[in-house]
Amino acid sequence: MKQNENSLKKEATLLTASKMVNLAITMATAMLLARFRSLEEYGTYSQLTLTLNLLTTLCLLGIPNAINYFLPRTENAGERQNFLNTFFTLNTALALIAGFVMLASLPFQVWYFENDGIYSFWFFAVIMPWAKISLQERGNLLVASHKSKTLIVHTFINSICLLGIIILTRVINQSFFFYMCLYVAVEILFGLLVYWEGAKLSGRFRFHIDWELCKRILIFSVPIGLSDMVSIISKEVDKFMIGGFLDTESLAIYTNAATELPLSIISGSFVAVMMPKLSKMVKEKKDEDAVNLWKDTTAFTYIFMCFGVAALVVFAPQVMVILYSPKYLPGTGVFRVYALILLWRTAYFGTMLSLHGETKKVLYCSVSSMLINVGLNFALYMTLGFTGPAWSTFIAVGIVDLFQLKLSSKVTGVPMSKIFPWVDLLTITLVNAVSGLAIYALMRYLEIGTDIRGCVIAVFVGAIWMALYLFVIMRRRIKRQWHTS
Repeated sequence: MKQNENSLKKEATLLTASKMVNLAITMATAMLLARFRSLEEYGTYSQLTLTLNLLTTLCLLGIPNAINYFLPRTENAGERQNFLNTFFTLNTALALIAGFVMLASLPFQVWYFENDGIYSFWFFAVIMPWAKISLQERGNLLVASHKSKTLIVHTFINSICLLGIIILTRVINQSFFFYMCLYVAVEILFGLLVYWEGAKLSGRFRFHIDWELCKRILIFSVPIGLSDMVSIISKEVDKFMIGGFLDTESLAIYTNAATELPLSIISGSFVAVMMPKLSKMVKEKKDEDAVNLWKDTTAFTYIFMCFGVAALVVFAPQVMVILYSPKYLPGTGVFRVYALILLWRTAYFGTMLSLHGETKKVLYCSVSSMLINVGLNFALYMTLGFTGPAWSTFIAVGIVDLFQLKLSSKVTGVPMSKIFPWVDLLTITLVNAVSGLAIYALMRYLEIGTDIRGCVIAVFVGAIWMALYLFVIMRRRIKRQWHTS
């Protein structure tokens, strides 16, 4: 048992480390794209991806989530082959439908965003839904198959290629259209690699549907898919509002400022490798053990997540300049709010509900979050201006996450006071809030700006702060939580 737990930790640590490397590459990609392309070009890209995210989630029906649930439960090679063949056939069909819908929606996108340039990227609309769906499958497929190292290699090479095409486009002085062509080509290649991995796992890959299995997959996945859809609406409604009320350049600024920096890869990596174990615990009616594992892991990851959020809030202007260039500084307020939203990403609050098959409750929570966000969006935009929609998202996500904990308490029979590490999280939050305020006051007193000197000082101060936090203030807690999580 102890050996299995250590294996999980090592796998999670390896996955987190690799994602940190890929994060660096991804951030470099965003930095270069923001600098090398105009606000109008980046705004057009944002408009296309906003619609892509919404439509693919709508057409996907939550099918990729079925891998984590069904694949670990297959008992022999025949069952695994039947599941994978059915899974890939179903996903491919949905991807083709998504591409058609995306293409058909181009006139609406042009009308809503008042941007005729969208028509030029019809090929993006046709192909990217399939590529996006395939790449979403990749992580679930390889992690559920205990092939984390393969996932690391695929993701790393994919990120390097995306970074390379930006540099190539700049070096040979080509247009944004040329870059988009290369971008789509790279995603096609790595989308096909997902099918190759699926063929290796199934042993004998072919397009085939087991209709009885398909029905079970849909019963499990559709509520989650609808939940994902309303979550996307809730998450992106602020960008759609900014895109509708303001111009393409304003949307470009808001989109970058409202990008949730992927600090959640820390919690996501641990959750990914825990899901098969948690699923088995729940199947064996060990609800309390499952809750304790999930709770301890949440407390451990929050140590790092909370510091990351504090640092982003304190050094927001410098981070904005480093990541996106000074032309995105008007979005600093939005950036700070979205940094705070990352605190809600420390854990997936619907974990216990999903594992108990209560996917309808997950759906109801997502619908509630969407309705709250949509309701608040316009009101807060009119009262707070540019940052209003961001605060709307923060409030909506927080309310529903807490409600999901209450529902999880009822499902598992674990009291609300014990289903979440309240005291640990409060203590960690207070430590980061106090130290963050002290660092912020120091930066203001020294009048540190956003020029090169200011950014260098911010990095230096941040490094010292992080070292003291991890190796002095939190050292014992990290050791204790590592052994209990």
